[in-house]
Amino acid sequence: LHEALTGEEDEHTKSELKGVKVFIKRGDREFTDGILGNIKHLSHKDTADERLLFRREPVWKVSMSVRLRPTVRCSFDEDQGILRVALKEADKCENAISGQQKQEIVVYAIKRGKASRDDFAQFARSVVSSPRWAVLAKDAEHETTSSAPSTAT
Repeated sequence: LHEALTGEEDEHTKSELKGVKVFIKRGDREFTDGILGNIKHLSHKDTADERLLFRREPVWKVSMSVRLRPTVRCSFDEDQGILRVALKEADKCENAISGQQKQEIVVYAIKRGKASRDDFAQFARSVVSSPRWAVLAKDAEHETTSSAPSTAT
């Protein structure tokens, strides 16, 4: 008997939504056409690290896997019904050609697709209001203030 491993074995699902669309913008390129699939907000059982995971329907290929950390910006525009996740990622094409770790801004715009407006809003609010974001913001603020030069003489 063969068990398929998903990479989610040590995580629990905080929330999940089926039938959403993700649009991806890498660097200065245009947004991709929407990809229909399922999104999960996961939390690691031991470390409590959180991530967003999007799998494309019907092949279940991962199209987005983002660890929630201080360098990731996440916002929910309720009027437009868009959950935006912005971060820097390594440019895969550039790495293959030059071997360098060139970073580019990537924006994931997640829309409700087939999901209901209420279910999508509830999912998006759970992501942006996660207690983990407050901890990350506090850690980032602490890093900024602790690394600032002292003005005392």
